[in-house]
Amino acid sequence: MTLGTSIHLGNDTLENWIQESQAHSIYDFGVGEGIIGHMCRSLLPDARICGCDTWRGAVDFHSKNSPYDRVIQGDLVSVSRSSLDALDSTLWIFGDVLEHIQRLDAMSVLRFGLNKGKDILISVPIGPYEQGPLYGNPLESHVWAAYPGDFEFVGFRCECVVYSMITGNVVSESFENKDEYNTPRGHLAKIRITHKST
Repeated sequence: MTLGTSIHLGNDTLENWIQESQAHSIYDFGVGEGIIGHMCRSLLPDARICGCDTWRGAVDFHSKNSPYDRVIQGDLVSVSRSSLDALDSTLWIFGDVLEHIQRLDAMSVLRFGLNKGKDILISVPIGPYEQGPLYGNPLESHVWAAYPGDFEFVGFRCECVVYSMITGNVVSESFENKDEYNTPRGHLAKIRITHKST
């Protein structure tokens, strides 16, 4: 079975942030084939790691030999507000998933998590990145184009690393929206949003 997956570019940054978090409980929104889950399990082997996916195939895939303690089926908007595993977690991770839901829903989930005291890690394509259904899953479609400035939340410590998907190099470490980000399938950002006391 082929499942949705995260873009590997910049995963060293994500790994560093996960390690630095020393989180005891982690929630992965949009588990796909489990790249984030395996990363978290390797770096923080004693952490409780749970997740969700809208696609039944992903949930079934993780029924055996999974890095997750539990995976449930559900959309991330509903799960973020109703799953005890999500609500009890201190670190929320969104690995190449926010572009699959409407922008207002994505921002609502992030604000809700931050208001509940969660630290948040995000991997997201930047600028135009057209994608339709994949692997028989209509929910793999991209429905909006994200830009770094969308993720700079006032009152929180926000960090951003933008990579060129063409060269693999870091092109920016700011939330400034640049004209070059309008290159289709050109850039990817890794973003960390934490509470200022951390």
